[in-house]
Amino acid sequence: MRKLFIAMCLTLLCVVANATEILTPENWKPKVKTEAIINSDRLDFDYELYIATFTGNVVIQHPQFTAIADKIIVVFDKEAEENAMVANVKETKIFGKKIGESQQRVKSAIAIGNVKAVGENMLITCDRANYFKDNAMLRLTGVDKAPVVQKDGRTISGEIITMWLNDNRVETSGDIKVQIPATSTKLD
Repeated sequence: MRKLFIAMCLTLLCVVANATEILTPENWKPKVKTEAIINSDRLDFDYELYIATFTGNVVIQHPQFTAIADKIIVVFDKEAEENAMVANVKETKIFGKKIGESQQRVKSAIAIGNVKAVGENMLITCDRANYFKDNAMLRLTGVDKAPVVQKDGRTISGEIITMWLNDNRVETSGDIKVQIPATSTKLD
């Protein structure tokens, strides 16, 4: 079981980008087609808790976004992982499964420090981003500066920004600031 997880973690460490790369909605293009790849200076993995901690120049390349942070902690669903390992015993692949399958077993993730994520037509900056798979929720917070979400020329910031990714819904609290382009006539 440990060999399989070590192989999975080593696969996550493939070099894909430099963390100092300028990320903007204009220059963002997906660099991977089906799998997420994480690059960092260091990886620590807790086998009992199924928690991977990526530290230093962390870059995530995902089919839908690119993200950078000082540190990212990924919590895997241990039960789903163990069930997958039993199912993969019958497979003949060298590592038993593709990393894309283990993405489905991510329970939650926390990005900490200088967080920046870019997707198609969207830019997110914050000090901390918490992702919860169960309800596809992303909670953005700031310590030194408020989190900011820019999408389609609109900007919103506040002390806490909560996004429900499947519902295309955002909730903001605290010192809220909204900027809508002057050419826009709609508030949606």
